[in-house]
Amino acid sequence: MRIHIKIGVLFFFCFAFFMYSVPTHKHVIHFSAAPAHAQKNERPYDANLFRLAEFLGAIHYLRELCGANEKQLWRKQMEALVDAEGTTAIRKIKLVNNFNKGYRGYRRTYRKCTPPARAALKRFMQQGATLASSISKFGQ
Repeated sequence: MRIHIKIGVLFFFCFAFFMYSVPTHKHVIHFSAAPAHAQKNERPYDANLFRLAEFLGAIHYLRELCGANEKQLWRKQMEALVDAEGTTAIRKIKLVNNFNKGYRGYRRTYRKCTPPARAALKRFMQQGATLASSISKFGQ
């Protein structure tokens, strides 16, 4: 199941990069606090995974800002990633926090769609596709 989700995320990054029709925002993801007994469960690709979550947050905001009519597409991709990779409460919180960090960081930086905002979006799409590809190799 985890491999299919990763491949799905990779597909969406590649599809969105090639279709590059511009941005979406709405709401950040909210997640309840982790129980005190949550276990630490690290994987060799976690740094890339958490960076990918941050990219998804930034992309979610920037695509909405620049007029993409995708509604909650990127947020739903993040939810699928949390469902697949959030095997512990701590992992879920880390994923959600990174998504929110990307979303909020670019919400503070850009109030309207400008050429630099579009350039940042394009860069995140490219880097996100690269990260998703590298992460998916761990499932093979």
